[in-house]
Amino acid sequence: MKALDDVTMRGDNRQARREDAAWLEDVSRWQTEHDQVAAWLREVQAAWEQAEAALESHSRVIRAHEARLERHERAIREQWPIGGRETHKQLAADHEKLRARHLQAQAVHEQLKKRHETVTAEIRELLKMTTPGALVQETLA
Repeated sequence: MKALDDVTMRGDNRQARREDAAWLEDVSRWQTEHDQVAAWLREVQAAWEQAEAALESHSRVIRAHEARLERHERAIREQWPIGGRETHKQLAADHEKLRARHLQAQAVHEQLKKRHETVTAEIRELLKMTTPGALVQETLA
């Protein structure tokens, strides 16, 4: 091993101090960024809770639609055979309203599905990146 002289040691120490100062600047900047990310994560949590509420609402809409479909089916079975032209027109009009509601629910469902799949995939990747070695389920189902 080469013997160190005082000039080399002082030079090494100056270099180490410069690096330490740069590292402290990095850490300070990262701490500020951590605070910002923590705020973003709180926003993500709030948005996720809103998404949960949207899922609950969508579920209620689907169940209500199912109940209306069942009533409509019953009306068709009971009224169509004995009803006249006005009854048939009314059942057809009811059917068109149900179809329109179904199409609205379908559009909402597709939006919720895309958003859910995108967000869960991104969160899964974030978890893998921030938690090395974590067992992260690749699929939720």
